[in-house]
Amino acid sequence: MILNKILRVKQDSILNLLSNRLVRKFFVSFKIYLYFRLGMYKTVSEIAYKGNNFYTNFAKAISFSAIGNREMANYYIANLLDKYKNRKKKQKEKLSRMLNPYYPELSLSILENVGVKDTRYFSLLLALDKEIKIKTQEIRIPEDWLFYLNLYNTQSSIPLPVKQLEYLNGFLNDYQLEKMQLINQKRELNVFNLTCVCRKIYSENLPLVSILVTTFNSQESIEYCLKSLLLQTYSNIEVIVIDDNSTDNTLEIIIDFMREDKRIKLISLPYNIGTFSAKNIGLQYVKGEFVTCQDSDDYAHPRKIEEQIIPLLEDNNIICTVSDWIRLDNKGNAYSRFIYPIMRHNPASLMFRKEIVLNNIGYWDYVRIGADSEFYERLKLFFGSKSVKKIRKPLTFGAHRENSLMTSKDTGYDSNGLSNIRLEYWEAWRKWHIHCCKNKQLLKISGGLSHRPFSVPKEIEVDLNLVKKSIKELKLYY
Repeated sequence: MILNKILRVKQDSILNLLSNRLVRKFFVSFKIYLYFRLGMYKTVSEIAYKGNNFYTNFAKAISFSAIGNREMANYYIANLLDKYKNRKKKQKEKLSRMLNPYYPELSLSILENVGVKDTRYFSLLLALDKEIKIKTQEIRIPEDWLFYLNLYNTQSSIPLPVKQLEYLNGFLNDYQLEKMQLINQKRELNVFNLTCVCRKIYSENLPLVSILVTTFNSQESIEYCLKSLLLQTYSNIEVIVIDDNSTDNTLEIIIDFMREDKRIKLISLPYNIGTFSAKNIGLQYVKGEFVTCQDSDDYAHPRKIEEQIIPLLEDNNIICTVSDWIRLDNKGNAYSRFIYPIMRHNPASLMFRKEIVLNNIGYWDYVRIGADSEFYERLKLFFGSKSVKKIRKPLTFGAHRENSLMTSKDTGYDSNGLSNIRLEYWEAWRKWHIHCCKNKQLLKISGGLSHRPFSVPKEIEVDLNLVKKSIKELKLYY
């Protein structure tokens, strides 16, 4: 009975449970599953357990897969499949789904074992370069459009960009979003070959939205990013670009845009301090009642700002909104490290009420990766899950590139699981959240730059003195 309640509890309540002394001391199996729910895979792998609880063994299996220890993952998965043969099909399907990004071969095997042969199954076949035989294309859910896009790209010697676009627009149409067009119909479908113009809504008398865009050597992408923001149907915006000491032509491109549209402002930093420290500096200059962000290699659907601000205007209890995205590579393939589904939560999509958020939880953490997830979870902890409105629509197209912060072997993800650095940081901030809940301390990162609230891996730590120097020596272009 207790475990069933824990399985359904929201993440902001999980921290309170982990702060409970009785749970920490006596309910080891519950504790393991709670840590698993928080994505603390390394912690889960380090806690000794020899019991037979299904959910605890489930947590162990996924956690060892996530940290790249397939030997131990195989041990726990074999136990699960052997001892719990009569478990519901749904639970085995969930095991398969969570193994997707870390152990796709085994995920596929589990689906075959339970007789699942839908888009999930075929997506795994495609990801593993296995033969696929489908007689007719059948679109049952929006996600099917993206699968058939990838299948078309794989099976065509020279994919036609117009045909690629048909699949993408079929997907968007299922979410009642306007179709995209190709800038150049002879070039492959990708983030830098998309455009879409929609009729603007009257927003001059509505609140100003400040959009933070950080750049670093972004000359290949910043043009498309800015164009997508200037084409927003909600036009009462300011775009604050914070350049993180680029050495290419990024600054010149931004300045050219500023001459054409006064809504763009530029902050040029003298040192490279990372995207989240740059955003924190940008926050000092925003004038909007609401703040959101966009990465310099992303393209926003024209409805993005409109779709995300409407819930905030209609309900004062909503503190922030988030939306989804899909990622495209340069050849027009839709990508997700989870393989299926491809449409995922966009960590950079957070739009929040500036004053109440900054006054209560403060700023992004001063690190080079992963601070968007920490900030989002901190916000949910303080204001509660009900203060967040999730817009389940693909409002952003992200560029999937090799050796980006997200795909780099050192700071992102690879075929063996999560990078140690990213996982260490995730666990560090989760432990800080738990500590603050346990001791009733305020979860806030101030802009004072006096000290770090918790330790992080040296590889991603930002020199706070360098941030201070950047604040003093930055250049403003208005």
